[in-house]
Amino acid sequence: MKNTLFLLVSFIAIACSERTSENTINVSVKEAKELMISTSVLQIVDVRTPEEWSQGVIDSTLKVNFRDVDFADKVKLLDKNAPT
Repeated sequence: MKNTLFLLVSFIAIACSERTSENTINVSVKEAKELMISTSVLQIVDVRTPEEWSQGVIDSTLKVNFRDVDFADKVKLLDKNAPT
């Protein structure tokens, strides 16, 4: 479970560092963990498959299977004003 959490946080940090826009910040893994703890409105999106979720998930994570045909529609439902 700790490995899954670390991998997910690492993925979030890497994803943030590779893309930049005026609404995106670059964070390290440590900063991502601190953000997860300190921000009550943080949207954590787990885009793995149900098979992968069975290996462990972070509580209160929005699970959106990236292979679902309505994946893009589900992502559009995220709060654009909350950090993701």
